[in-house]
Amino acid sequence: MRVSNVRLAPPMLPRHGGPAYWLIRNGWRNHQHYVKKAMAKWWEYNGETSLSDWNAKPKKSLDPRLNLWFWQVDRGEWGGLGARAWTELMLWTAIPMCYATVVFRLWWRMRDNGKFMVFSKWRELEI
Repeated sequence: MRVSNVRLAPPMLPRHGGPAYWLIRNGWRNHQHYVKKAMAKWWEYNGETSLSDWNAKPKKSLDPRLNLWFWQVDRGEWGGLGARAWTELMLWTAIPMCYATVVFRLWWRMRDNGKFMVFSKWRELEI
């Protein structure tokens, strides 16, 4: 059998564009796919908070001897006099003082910057 020197051209592809075009197009599509897949994984593992809201919550039972819920809710009530005193100190002294300090500092900065002098140009001057 004799081999001829005639080269056969491959059939035309049913799509337009060269190899650079298809490299860029497929790269962009793969990038979009990766981003969507990564976001779906993020939502599954980090964004879906309903899966982790009740993590490590003890099971409730009608038998009170099997319930451990009260040990984790009111820790200060079972910690003795020191824990109760510390809770009262935080609730009635430290937290209101922090709020009062924040409000006072906001008022002080507004006073220093002249934020309360909005209507000063309409004030009647005393003669």
